[in-house]
Amino acid sequence: MKRLLLLLAVFALLAVCASCAKPAEEPAPTAEPDYAPREITFEHVNVSIRGTDLMEKNGLYLSADSLNTLKNITLTAKVPLKQAEYVDASVFDPHIDLTGIDTWGTYDATVVYKILDPEYGKVVSVTPETVTLEVLSDDMPCDVDLNFSSVQITGADSLSEKSLMMAGDLEEQLKDACLTASVPLKNVNAAEPDSYSLRVDLSEIDAAGEYEIPIQYTNSKEFGEVLSVRPLSVHVTVEEYAVRDDVPVVVETEGEVPDEWMVIPSAGNKFVTVSGPADLVHEIDQARVVADLTGLEWAAGDNMAVAGIRLFDRNGEEIVDPLLTITNGTVVTDKMLLKILVRPASETRVYDIRDMLTIKGDPARGYRLAGITVSPEKLIVSSSSEYLMTLDAMTPAQLAETFLRTSEVDVSRLSETTSFEIRLLANRRLSSQSAIIATVTVEIVPEE
Repeated sequence: MKRLLLLLAVFALLAVCASCAKPAEEPAPTAEPDYAPREITFEHVNVSIRGTDLMEKNGLYLSADSLNTLKNITLTAKVPLKQAEYVDASVFDPHIDLTGIDTWGTYDATVVYKILDPEYGKVVSVTPETVTLEVLSDDMPCDVDLNFSSVQITGADSLSEKSLMMAGDLEEQLKDACLTASVPLKNVNAAEPDSYSLRVDLSEIDAAGEYEIPIQYTNSKEFGEVLSVRPLSVHVTVEEYAVRDDVPVVVETEGEVPDEWMVIPSAGNKFVTVSGPADLVHEIDQARVVADLTGLEWAAGDNMAVAGIRLFDRNGEEIVDPLLTITNGTVVTDKMLLKILVRPASETRVYDIRDMLTIKGDPARGYRLAGITVSPEKLIVSSSSEYLMTLDAMTPAQLAETFLRTSEVDVSRLSETTSFEIRLLANRRLSSQSAIIATVTVEIVPEE
């Protein structure tokens, strides 16, 4: 019995110890009152604009960058807990006041706010507090840089009347050219260098030489005034100008001709006009065109082709210069229409023009005749068999009378190489002939 009571006492003691070890329960949290303030930050606050009546009257407005600035204001406020879930920044009426602004420019404005209803709390801060705004006007001037690479050339006709011309172009000098203009804002995107009539005037030039000509311009009511031009002037070279309307056209052939056929090429015009620097124009002896026989159908008939015109001096050297202008008839072009006649060899004759010429006189004392060249060298004709038989019976002198206006080449008192033009007669009994003019060059050299 004593043992049982002892066990019961032990169990009772253990139960008391277990109850003592159990942690005490925490008290229930106390609810935060509805009026307790909570700090809230509003980003990208939309700030309203006031006081714009005068601006609108004067055609003023805020730039796009300024409007974007007003959409990126940050406002921090302490708001009662009960309103925190529903309130937004507009309840604090953030705004700027532009009253009194009557012209374009840059202005600093303070972001103002007020409490529309106290139950929404109060503003702690606005960031930024002050904004810089750009006020624009469609008529406000804006400095604009415009690059240009060409200008008008005025007075060129005046140069031509004085037998002068401008050599070269201005492209290299103007590759980095620029003008700065004060352009009304509304026309900035439409402004171009041509809006200011950029030009150089050559009308006051009276002689060949080197000149510095200022770049002139005209201010525009629509596009404003020019503030500066770079460069201020251009360098112009003026040369003597000449025109020759009697440069003979020589037709040459390229390609093989079968023995049984004869080709008689002729140019659409027997002369071309060449204009340009006088020293180059006076060196020109003839214009050459080449009749390409490649692919030609070998049958009796008339063929048409187009060939390029090339200029040569009396020494046979080609003259190439961009300042030279070739006029074929009334058209400025470097092309010539060719007629290529194909005839049986039995119906044609070929004559050496040199054999028909007679040299008259002697060069100046101390000089001698070193040689004679003729271009073209050959005269090719076609006709009836009866008339060809008549030609076959002629002597060189008779052939000269038949084909040449004059056969004499007078070298009397010449002291330098000289070229002559020999005109050929238009013989009605010929059905075709290859040339109506020949250039004879006599080479005169000092005696050894």
